[in-house]
Amino acid sequence: MRLHHGGFLHAGFALVAFIAIVSLVSAHPGLHHDIERISRLLEFDPDSVPLLLERGYLRRLDGDAEKALDDLQRARVLAPSNLDIARQLGLTLSALRRDAEAEKELTRHIAGGNPAADTLAERARIHARNNRPDAALIDYADSLALFGDIDVYLERSRLQISLGRFEAAAAGLRSGLNRTGGAVSIRLALIRVETQRAEYDEVLKLIDEMLFRQGIKTQWLMRRGHVLRVAGRVRQADQAFTEALSEANRVLSRNRSAIHLVSRAKVYRAMGRRAEAVVDLQAAIVRSPRYTEAVATLKELQAEGREQP
Repeated sequence: MRLHHGGFLHAGFALVAFIAIVSLVSAHPGLHHDIERISRLLEFDPDSVPLLLERGYLRRLDGDAEKALDDLQRARVLAPSNLDIARQLGLTLSALRRDAEAEKELTRHIAGGNPAADTLAERARIHARNNRPDAALIDYADSLALFGDIDVYLERSRLQISLGRFEAAAAGLRSGLNRTGGAVSIRLALIRVETQRAEYDEVLKLIDEMLFRQGIKTQWLMRRGHVLRVAGRVRQADQAFTEALSEANRVLSRNRSAIHLVSRAKVYRAMGRRAEAVVDLQAAIVRSPRYTEAVATLKELQAEGREQP
């Protein structure tokens, strides 16, 4: 009897453990489950504007803009003056590339007196798609005044560069770098535009700041070498690549992973040591056959080798 009772206790503990695991797994069930939950609520209250608005928002995030539009249009019929509906309609219509309708809805929300940063940024994208760059730049600036979104800083800089406004792009990215606490994607964009402007000393400062912070410095030493090479400072460039190779070797001595092998292969390639780069790339692919960057880089090097006389 005691054994039988113990079996029940064991089963009970197992059941409790199973329920706990299920609860943890389902704590963040994802958009699909949230959409299903709201759909069930809408069965009992089909005219709930907040529920229709939330499901429309989630459906757009989940990549189903058409169904999102159905919810939002239904909400519009029920609450025609609701500016939150205008905002979500504008964002959804823009995702569907129905730009004229989207712009109308976004403008309606903005004109309501309390515009959101994403509304302004989306209208900027519509302006940019429709060859209205100056209007786009105004909306980008207004969006960033409300919230310093990294993607918006990058989008604005790309538009400015396409217009040949390199100085404005650099100034905007530098502002974004300070405001976002040094976002790496903004730093890289600023390095590119300052290199185009031949502001090499400024670029080197941006790189050296990262070298001071990074535990693994290979990629930043590589960038330093490339900038010095573009600047015509050949001896300093060679030194930077030598330091990058030393760093790559140090890292590989501790962890011979595919990613670190590819990193050293890039250094070898920059130094003109193609055969050694090929060996590292082949070794990386053995370790990680689906490493697409390694496969693509190896193909490039092999093609370059065939082109050599």
